[in-house]
Amino acid sequence: MALPSYRVGPYGANGQSFYGWFVDYLNYVNMKEGGINGVKLSWEECETEYNNANGVECYERLKGRSAATKGSAIHVMSTGISYVLVDKTAADKVRW
Repeated sequence: MALPSYRVGPYGANGQSFYGWFVDYLNYVNMKEGGINGVKLSWEECETEYNNANGVECYERLKGRSAATKGSAIHVMSTGISYVLVDKTAADKVRW
C-alpha cells in the first residue's frame, strides 16, 4: 500500500494524528489478526506536506516499489492530491 502522508506542513497536526493511528491499526491487523485472510499488510509511507505536486511525485516514486505495486491500494487523505491522481491511478489499475 502506498501511503502518501503529511505529518509536516500546513495540516501536519491533523496528519500526525491520523497517520499515527492508521499505521498503528495496520500493525495491529498484522499482529493480532495475522493480516487479511492470512496475507500480511505492507505499506510504504512518503511525506507530501499536503502539497499536490509532492503527492504526485510521491505516487510516482512509490507505485513501482514492492509495497506499492500495481493492483495494490493507495490511501490519500488530501482532496487536492486525490483529484490529481484519479486518472493516474485508473490507468495504473490502483485501488483507492
